[in-house]
Amino acid sequence: MKLIRLLLKNSRPAFTLALVASVVSGFASTYLVAQISRALRAPELLTAAFFLSFLLLILVVLGTDLFSKLVLNRLTEAAYRDMQITLSRQILSLPIDRLESIGAPRLLAVLTQDVAGVTYFLQRLPTVSFHVAVAVSAVAYLFWVSFSTAMLMSIVMAAGFAGYWVLNGRARLHLRQARQMNDHIFRRYEAITLGAKELKLHQRRRLSFFNRLFVPETQRFMDERLTGRNQHEVANTWTNVMYFAFVLVLFILVAVRGRVDPALLTSFTLVTLYLRSSISHITNTIPNYTYATVSLDAIEALRLPAPPAPETLASVNEPDSTWQEAALCGVTFAYSDEESQAAFTLGPLDITFHPGELAFVIGGNGSGKTTLVKLLTGLYRPEEGKITWNGLDVTDDNVEAYRQNFTAVFSDFYLFDDLLGFETPSHEERAAFYLDRLRLSHKVTITNGHLSTTKLSQGQRKRLALLTAYLEDRPIYVFDEWAAGQDPQFTDTFYRVMLPELKQRGKLVVVVSHDDHYFDVADRVIKLEYGQIEYDRDAGAPGREGGQTRSADSAAAPLVLPLAAAAEAQAPG
Repeated sequence: MKLIRLLLKNSRPAFTLALVASVVSGFASTYLVAQISRALRAPELLTAAFFLSFLLLILVVLGTDLFSKLVLNRLTEAAYRDMQITLSRQILSLPIDRLESIGAPRLLAVLTQDVAGVTYFLQRLPTVSFHVAVAVSAVAYLFWVSFSTAMLMSIVMAAGFAGYWVLNGRARLHLRQARQMNDHIFRRYEAITLGAKELKLHQRRRLSFFNRLFVPETQRFMDERLTGRNQHEVANTWTNVMYFAFVLVLFILVAVRGRVDPALLTSFTLVTLYLRSSISHITNTIPNYTYATVSLDAIEALRLPAPPAPETLASVNEPDSTWQEAALCGVTFAYSDEESQAAFTLGPLDITFHPGELAFVIGGNGSGKTTLVKLLTGLYRPEEGKITWNGLDVTDDNVEAYRQNFTAVFSDFYLFDDLLGFETPSHEERAAFYLDRLRLSHKVTITNGHLSTTKLSQGQRKRLALLTAYLEDRPIYVFDEWAAGQDPQFTDTFYRVMLPELKQRGKLVVVVSHDDHYFDVADRVIKLEYGQIEYDRDAGAPGREGGQTRSADSAAAPLVLPLAAAAEAQAPG
């Protein structure tokens, strides 16, 4: 029923009309077989009127079947599209910490195999609906020909379907186990692609990965899936056994009675052969139905929120350029291990930020620096305490508008190959200007908002991410270990030219950094240790701890001119 609701959600009238057409086609097809049976028993019926009605009947069968398939094909493709869009919106509406806990492999398995599994069954519905109609009409016709014989056949068929139901239930259990193991397989795929360098450099690790993890898990996956498919084949064979059992019983009755009406035997032979073909199509589709329901269960197991309303340009929240204060008030956030025990707790934190401030967040690995900036940007929601914006609490109702005030380049940033949201010619010209200033114009070009390549070194990729950050021009900039991987010249330029220039433009700049010899650039330094604030104080003056005066390297001259000022002076638009 859940699968049918996917189709009804798109168009109930169209689905109903297609279903009626399938039923008409099925009944007409069975009536066609009955007419053939009559003509074989009585050749004198082969008149011009018979041939005309026979031709019209063929047109009805083919026309209604084609109409049903065309309509249901459109509905199933629309359902596939809607599932992709809806699931993507639901996933993006999840809190970041929930997304991180689910993991990319499981989400990819849902978006690829599960959606495809559901859609494949929906694509088979036109054929299934036709054969269901054929089966129903054929049984009805057999009851009309001989009630007692049809009742005998129904009893045998009922026994066949009962056995099929039991065997199919076993198959479903194995297929469900295979689907759960598929998440592990996708995790191993992720390890193969993202950990290829490590696996290539360490042969013993590579052998352990394949022999202890990948090969056994793929073998168990294959075993469960194969067992499930074999159970389906056994179930299909059982239905054929029941069919032949009915034919055998029919022959026994003929032998016992000594004679049988030839017309009755002819009708039953033709219609039951036709019925067997339809039942075979239906039972062969049941494995697809099983895969689809298991896939739907896997999607529902994600416990995704209700689909958010489609966004439009009219609903886009603009940054608040008049802001005065952003604060974390008694904020705490905890990570849990697999047993749901608190493994790390950040906070409580009490921090207030203002425009035109340059703040460094420092501390050892695992001290909570990235978690702090994810809380500040609204990507993580506090477990206790609150975030305020100009004195107003940030809640679930306004957190979307709050996030629009931030531009962030995280250490695990994703680099899009399009200037999404900045496709206008004026933005493209400004982007080309920044590419030159970021020393990337010889590597990257922009055409119709599309970047020619993102296959760059890590340092260059970070500079390309900085391009989008400058185009966004938000009130608050967050950089998470941005300078890591940059050459010394560009690192110096970043700290001593770019960051002070953003501050001069009234931006709040929050920098997660380990570069202690640049702390003198900051207005304040916030140090975290084991999830707690060790200190939050003004940066050291030159000559004191945390501060050291250095001038920008002369080799960085092309970037000495502040980027925004240069863009306003030189870039068109």
